[in-house]
Parts: sequence; C-alpha cells; structure tokens
Amino acid sequence: MPTSQTWSYTKTHIGSYVITWAFRTSKLCQYFLRYLIFKA
Repeated sequence: MPTSQTWSYTKTHIGSYVITWAFRTSKLCQYFLRYLIFKA
C-alpha cells in the first residue's frame, strides 16, 4: 500500500471528521445561546 495513498485517505478522513465536529459544535452553541436568551 503506497504511503501517499494512505496519507491522502487519512487527510480526507480527518477533514470530514473536523467538518462534522465543527458543524455539531456550532449547533450546540446555537442551542445554548437560545437557552440563555430564553432564560434571561
């Protein structure tokens, strides 16, 4: 298995994971801010 292929696959995998994590985090932040606004 060529190293460059493995690296490119790893980069793609990590990239998609980071995007998913950032999306989830922003969603959580939105919910939290909404909760704070409604409580205040």
